[in-house]
Amino acid sequence: NDVDPLINPGATEVCDNVDNNCDGDIDEDLTFSTYYLDVDGDGYGQTEVDTMTCLPTPPPGYVALDGDCHDTDPMINPSVTEVCDDIDNNCDGYIDEDLPLMTYYEDFDGDGFGNPDMAQSICSNILPTGYVTNNTDCDDMSSATYPRATEIADNGIDEDCSGVDLFLEEKVFPNPASGSVRIHYPYEGPATLLWISTDGRLAKQELATFEANRAIAQVNDLHAGVYVLRILANGAVLYTARVAVF
Repeated sequence: NDVDPLINPGATEVCDNVDNNCDGDIDEDLTFSTYYLDVDGDGYGQTEVDTMTCLPTPPPGYVALDGDCHDTDPMINPSVTEVCDDIDNNCDGYIDEDLPLMTYYEDFDGDGFGNPDMAQSICSNILPTGYVTNNTDCDDMSSATYPRATEIADNGIDEDCSGVDLFLEEKVFPNPASGSVRIHYPYEGPATLLWISTDGRLAKQELATFEANRAIAQVNDLHAGVYVLRILANGAVLYTARVAVF
């Protein structure tokens, strides 16, 4: 190029897309960098759309960093903190990872109490439709059956999820027993249980709390035999029963 004194065999090749030193190559032996198309302007470009140049700065619309998995949304790129929105915010290939999870339970019958066997754990603190936060329903197919529901005596249904149907009469069951016994008596609140052996000795004294007319007592620390169970509350004897322990 004999009309440009800066182009000749003795010139130094520079990055200008011109054969400055007349060796037949353009911009040879210069350092090239790869830059990535950044459509949304968040500083991260598309890995699959790149260009190489020997210029010290990227061309307009390109950046030095890649890894943007959603190049039309500036709030999605590798530097963003993951949030609970069912989107891969930080472009690591995972959705809503490493976030605290909430467990919700299906409430099929709509009584406000969930099925412990039907649960889902998600990062959202918004209840999914048809789910609740508790898992205390013992029959999620019946809206009349849930903890502390009105119990109908002797109908074979455990309406209040206490574990047994309501008995009209006072009762300790099972009897004979081992491990523990359930006590049914029409009383609410704390009570003292006295376990008296057949020879009249006090074998054990314990406190129990009646809820929904029921209390549970442990008998696995009693020797096998027959005991008189006496229930006291407010200075009075509420109930007395004979219980066989094996």
